[in-house]
Amino acid sequence: MMHDVFHPVLGETGAPCAQGCYKVGYEYADVSIPIELRPSTIIGRIETACCGEPMVTCAADPCGEYCNIIITQRIRIKIPVRYGLEAIPGSSYVECGDPPDCCNCRGK
Repeated sequence: MMHDVFHPVLGETGAPCAQGCYKVGYEYADVSIPIELRPSTIIGRIETACCGEPMVTCAADPCGEYCNIIITQRIRIKIPVRYGLEAIPGSSYVECGDPPDCCNCRGK
């Protein structure tokens, strides 16, 4: 038959604790992950519509041999654009306490 072996727990004064003394230790760490963001855009179907009446201008050459006519029309252009991005995670890493003394820990 096996019995648990009892080892007295010492308190902060060095004397045994009646009920035992338990302490919990904590450490803090910074966990990081680099994330590369790549933008993306998609252009949809472009639509146009005339706005108002066209403007017509006529200009004759200085010798009167011909005329140039220029027609200008204001148009409204509808350009649907879908914006987004892709997130590409890198390798995560942790730093706790003093960071290691090395030159190439994370490929830097």
